[in-house]
Amino acid sequence: MRSSRSVALHGVASAAVAVAILFLGTTDVARAEEPVADSEWVVLLTPYIWLAGLETSTRAQGPFPATTTEVSMIDVLKSLEFGAEAVFEVRKNRLIGLVDFSYFDLSANKGLNGAPFTGATMETTTIFGSANAGYRVVEHDRGSFDLFAGVQFVWMDVDLTLSGGPPASTSSSQTLIDPIVGARGRLDLGSGFFVGTAGTIGGFGVDSELTWQLIGQVGWHANDWLTLQAGYRHFEIDFKNNGLMDNMTMSGPIVGATFRL
Repeated sequence: MRSSRSVALHGVASAAVAVAILFLGTTDVARAEEPVADSEWVVLLTPYIWLAGLETSTRAQGPFPATTTEVSMIDVLKSLEFGAEAVFEVRKNRLIGLVDFSYFDLSANKGLNGAPFTGATMETTTIFGSANAGYRVVEHDRGSFDLFAGVQFVWMDVDLTLSGGPPASTSSSQTLIDPIVGARGRLDLGSGFFVGTAGTIGGFGVDSELTWQLIGQVGWHANDWLTLQAGYRHFEIDFKNNGLMDNMTMSGPIVGATFRL
């Protein structure tokens, strides 16, 4: 179990990395955007696929040993029972509204060393998303830079079953609602191509000790209503000292298509 000092140091380090990378420039999962009149509404929908490897840590409770379960990026399609992700964005002038939603249903197995159990099966259902309000600080023909703040919602249901010994199982559900702050930017490369990054950090001991994510990507504006993008996303959350879960990390490639409605 992590000490409060190590969690604090981890938070400071994560924030420093996030701030350093965020100023390089992109979107939360990209935006198909061209210069528009100040009075025009921009409405964007981005369905995406996130092939994220999963790592979770559980705390020892009763007969249950503390264990770490990992699902690699290669195995994620075998473990993923269902998933859905999308970003919805509206913008007018320099004001921005963002909603991000992700749902995952995963099942993974792990071998254990030592008696009385030889294996563990963990089934995890996770819903997480965020609602944010932002402001476009920089608007330029070569790119943009936005700041935003909002609320992140995480719901997890975990079922843990041990095998190779006396029948044993346990379950835990957690709902976390945390404040977050973030930034994103975009740098245009010409011929419709762009690169960038985005990130958030939050929690601050409200419902979680710390939560943060970073996204880096490249994209291409196919036309006025469609943008294609691909990149990499890392999400991490450290829970407080309650419940079955200690922390969760999800990382992997991400691909999406943004439609201007």
